[in-house]
Amino acid sequence: MGGVRTGLGRRARRIAVIVGLTVVLGARPAAAEDSFLSNAGVGLGTALVNVLYIPAKLTYATVGGLIGGLAWVLTLGDTDTAMGVWEPTMGGSYVVTPDMLRGKEPIEFSGTTTYQEEVVEEVSEEYEIREYDARPPGE
Repeated sequence: MGGVRTGLGRRARRIAVIVGLTVVLGARPAAAEDSFLSNAGVGLGTALVNVLYIPAKLTYATVGGLIGGLAWVLTLGDTDTAMGVWEPTMGGSYVVTPDMLRGKEPIEFSGTTTYQEEVVEEVSEEYEIREYDARPPGE
């Protein structure tokens, strides 16, 4: 009643165990010299992370590009509004590198919003706070 069994199930389990052991053994903190296993583990981990990360980032950037374009059209060509959407969604890292997994570089899913920070600084410098004398006029 069990049906026909092939070696494919056993072979898939062996491959999964080998991949799992490579990731587990290679993901420990690096010693003074990088060993082959640690490099292989980080490389394999990078590839596996990118399988999910790249499509998610591309989807996020595409949707952000479309929404930013729609915001530009609805605001009659106000580029500041569109850039407020485009910079965070279309900026950032599109691929995870081994140095990112090792913690040497940051993983930036969203881009920076330097444009917004510059606008805030410009507005705050534009206004000057003045102190006035509280005495009524004529005294």
